[in-house]
Amino acid sequence: MPAAALQPFRELLGLTPEQWNRATHLVMLHMLLDELLTTVIVLRMDSQAADAAQERITEMVAGLFFERRVRFAAEAGWIPKELATALRRTNRLRTALLHFGPQRTRRVPPEIMSRDAFVGAWNRAVDAMRELSNRAYPSLAKALGPR
Repeated sequence: MPAAALQPFRELLGLTPEQWNRATHLVMLHMLLDELLTTVIVLRMDSQAADAAQERITEMVAGLFFERRVRFAAEAGWIPKELATALRRTNRLRTALLHFGPQRTRRVPPEIMSRDAFVGAWNRAVDAMRELSNRAYPSLAKALGPR
């Protein structure tokens, strides 16, 4: 979709093109974190399951809210507390950005409005992605290299 087609939505939110790009990047990174978290959990659970159960396990895990998957993985000891905290912070930011309700204003999170605040949030999320990648796909994490 051409950027011009999205311009009215960007303007409705009161975002500059740079802020719009930050918001878009954050949503895409969250999608990747979502997939990686599910993969980490499923890989741990699949090692105990028969082949026929693997697809059902994947569907069940993917159907859980992101926060519940974070809690599940942390409680099971599959991700450290620091990683769980980073995932929760990224999820809260994405949720604040994307979900407007009658009790909320259309205030855009400071991590989107300010470049400096965004860089901090982005770096935490990328670090979380690297750690999840390492747990899910060690060869992919190696290809990504150090931060």
